[in-house]
Amino acid sequence: MSEPLDNSVLDLLDRADELAPAMSVDPGAVLAVGRRRRVRRRGVSAATGVGAMALVGALWLGGPLNPFAPTDLTGDMVPASISWQEGVEVHLFDNSPNPVHEAGRTHWTGTLRSGEGDAAPELVLTRDGEQLEPIAAQEGPGDVLVFTVDGLTVAAWQSPPGSRGESPLWAPGVFASQGSAVEIDGAQLHYAAAEIVPGASGELEELYWFTDDAAYAASGTPVASTVLTAGDVQALIMVDEEKQAWGTVDVGRPVGLIHVERLVSGAGSSGWMGEDVTATSVGVLPQHASAPTADLQTTVLAQAQLGTRTVVLAADPTLITGPPSIRYQAGGETHVLENYVQNDTRTLDVGTVQLLVTAQPTALELRLGEKFTLIPVEDLENRHALTAPVKGGQVVIVPGWEPDVTAEDIRVLVGTDMEERWVEVTSAHIDALFDGRPLVVLGLDDDALEDEEKVRGVGVDATDAGTVPYRLDDVTPLETDL
Repeated sequence: MSEPLDNSVLDLLDRADELAPAMSVDPGAVLAVGRRRRVRRRGVSAATGVGAMALVGALWLGGPLNPFAPTDLTGDMVPASISWQEGVEVHLFDNSPNPVHEAGRTHWTGTLRSGEGDAAPELVLTRDGEQLEPIAAQEGPGDVLVFTVDGLTVAAWQSPPGSRGESPLWAPGVFASQGSAVEIDGAQLHYAAAEIVPGASGELEELYWFTDDAAYAASGTPVASTVLTAGDVQALIMVDEEKQAWGTVDVGRPVGLIHVERLVSGAGSSGWMGEDVTATSVGVLPQHASAPTADLQTTVLAQAQLGTRTVVLAADPTLITGPPSIRYQAGGETHVLENYVQNDTRTLDVGTVQLLVTAQPTALELRLGEKFTLIPVEDLENRHALTAPVKGGQVVIVPGWEPDVTAEDIRVLVGTDMEERWVEVTSAHIDALFDGRPLVVLGLDDDALEDEEKVRGVGVDATDAGTVPYRLDDVTPLETDL
């Protein structure tokens, strides 16, 4: 990834990936122009990087995307199509790894090309500067074509008539995803690229596209969608129960960001929507959830039923510091929709590196470059701390702890059976797990522990009273390859 995206309230519907942080770029941005030329000699052109675009894509070759188009759009003007047979070469992406906290991440670039008489293009990749053998396109959902190599999937397509934009749904295991569009002889070729963690399939499960009033799947799978209106805000919301996905787009603006992710308990997102840039929350309630309400009288709340799910939209023009809260009833308890939204990645200084910490629906992920550790939620028990060595330092994970202090006041108890001492932390991540439980993740410097010492506890510096320990039942070391 390039620099992590800011997670302030100005981020509109930023994306939460299922297994890892996902960075995305507006797919409507034109980043490059294809050079049409006759290519008679195969393999003579090497890809060169020109910017901070990252990976993964699907590719549609030639002609309008008629299989995408519903019957009420067939009369729309057909966009310009791309002919590969005259020879095309266009640079698609360069993922430009960040040298600070992505030192182990693979550097990819990708160039799409075809030669004279070719019916379809091929993708030429470089991996850490080494050019790979060209990759032929495979069929994806609908007319989308997909290019796959170990660790990377790339796709490209042309927008169907009437589409406001499209968004891919990847199988679990995407480390980073990014996409945009290139122009080839007046036609726009959209693409997406996804870096895949080891062992994952890298499959493009679906490509969704959105008009002003409905959502569609490239595969032809029926999806339910509706437009909700709350004050001056209008949002199109889609639910695909077969693939357990949902999506939304701000249809109150000429160009609205598209947000697609998995259906997890209380899936939602928040930001600023509408022509008047209104604080907004939008999402899908869990099955059997009921009675959605807003905290403030100034908040306008809209809801609708899509299949077995209730979709909600809340907008409040009086809020300037954050989005409105949506509460609902489930399992006899009251939940807040925003508690289930994990849109950001935390960077933790540990040892000599920066570790990425992300709460996922089923696990807590620790990532260093392309190496990662997933800690299942069932192993994250309250009052049971976990520790792991990272590049000479230590990461300390304490589920269920909610210290009412800043990171500067947190201490870690280290030592042996003979002697113990309190040390300051290098950095701290104080937040919550995906299920809403408090979570503290601490980073220790590479010289915090001496020979034979281990992490034995955590506490808070109370100044006059010294350090007050937080009661832990045990501290368990983890084995990782970070």
